[in-house]
Amino acid sequence: MRAAVEGNAWLVLFVAYGILAALVLPRLFEGALDVTPLRGQLRERYGSETARILAAAPLRFTAQNLTTAIYMAGTLGMALAAHAVVRMPRGSEALVRTGATLALVHGITGFASVALRDTPVDTALGFFRNGAYAQLDHRWEGFVRMNGIWPEASSFAAFGVGWFVFNFECWLRRVEPHLTGPAALVLGLALLASTSTTAYVGLALSGGVARPRRDHPGPHRPRPTGLAFAGRDRRRHRRQRAAGARPAPCRRDAQTARAHDS
Repeated sequence: MRAAVEGNAWLVLFVAYGILAALVLPRLFEGALDVTPLRGQLRERYGSETARILAAAPLRFTAQNLTTAIYMAGTLGMALAAHAVVRMPRGSEALVRTGATLALVHGITGFASVALRDTPVDTALGFFRNGAYAQLDHRWEGFVRMNGIWPEASSFAAFGVGWFVFNFECWLRRVEPHLTGPAALVLGLALLASTSTTAYVGLALSGGVARPRRDHPGPHRPRPTGLAFAGRDRRRHRRQRAAGARPAPCRRDAQTARAHDS
């Protein structure tokens, strides 16, 4: 646990400040300034869409402050747990497979939010859209924007870009390519269809980094990582077992043996 905390020291500080701010600052500055209300913004209450968007209310402590504190604490807990799992044996493999699964689910729910809008499936997806901060709808004269289980399209894209880059880079390095390749493809197509500027900027930056490495594979070729070595060793062991030969020790095991011998 200590290693996980030290590895996420900046996140620990950020979460501690965020929880403190969420619980203390609304009471400290209650009524001193106006903020945009995040719940109960019914159009009928304000008379017009413009009035609803520009509406403000005095700052006060609400249940949303507790929700924010709980979400931040949950984020920190997941980061610490992920750090501990990756350091375990075969932890890297679990990380890659989890990332591929997340990417596939994210992309599929994105397509479902458009193709199955106003159906029972959309109602089920709406159960997860518990953020009521989006002031604008995601449709315009019959055109529907992709948002998956997220409250708005930009949040859907921001979450998806990171996992697309992860899976695409793993696929380039031949790390679980049978999983990371399809995951990157499905999520990439979803981001292209999302009509989100966040998605297009993220894809452009990712493509701008990958293009030089494709055109100049020498100096720009991705340096193999521990994940790549693990995937390479597993494929070599499968071939050796299929041929009836005794598998050779993994790269890391061989390095450890040499270190002990010295």
